Amino acid sequence: MLGKSNADMLRDSVPRLVLDRALKEMAGHSLDFWVTSEDLPHPDNRVTISSSLQITLQYTEHNVEGHRRLIDKLKGLIKSIEGGLLQSTLFVSKKVPLAAVAHRNGRFRFGSDPKTSVLDSNCKAHDLDNL
Repeated sequence: MLGKSNADMLRDSVPRLVLDRALKEMAGHSLDFWVTSEDLPHPDNRVTISSSLQITLQYTEHNVEGHRRLIDKLKGLIKSIEGGLLQSTLFVSKKVPLAAVAHRNGRFRFGSDPKTSVLDSNCKAHDLDNL
């Protein structure tokens, strides 16, 4: 479950012709969920720091199908519990921009050589004991 949506939050997800009053009604009667899934590791994904300390993220989406199935599962669950009480159900979905993601998984390389990997095969850092 997610905190309550408001008209401003919905505005970017609907055609411009939708009136503020309609958006307020939609927000006031909505049931809001946050659906999240993890990206699978991808060999081309990188987080690098330049000599000027600029952080660069190279990212390839790699779990789109799994995320779509998760959303479809939520839709199916909601429809199964509606019991005919709702005349219609509208699903508005919005992707969170990459810059808003709070953590990164699958970004550390495993290997036996500390020059080409961060973690060894036991998931421990090469150069730091017990990490």
